[in-house]
Amino acid sequence: MPANRLDIERTTLHVLPIEPLALALGEERLVGSDRTISFNSVRYSTPPGYTGARVWCRVVGEELSITARTNSGDLSEIWRHQLSTPGVPQIIDAHYPDHPDGRSVHQPRLRPRS
Repeated sequence: MPANRLDIERTTLHVLPIEPLALALGEERLVGSDRTISFNSVRYSTPPGYTGARVWCRVVGEELSITARTNSGDLSEIWRHQLSTPGVPQIIDAHYPDHPDGRSVHQPRLRPRS
């Protein structure tokens, strides 16, 4: 009977871990002070609030999936970027709401002319 067989098999089964294996999440990266990570020599921006955090990157089709631990402690995908090539960073202006037009604008340096 299946119910009896299940009781026998339960003695050999183990409990699955709550967290996924690190390998399933992808390659680990550290978010820099500029809110970007480097993956395959390309810079990708991350949403605000992840500076200094560990994130995991993996390729899903033609996209880069970035997963991180959220404020609630759960693992969640925080952003997906189109894959790019070195020299063509993927920077999203919405990831920099504290900068005018999404990008840092610096005051020009005064230079003496005479």
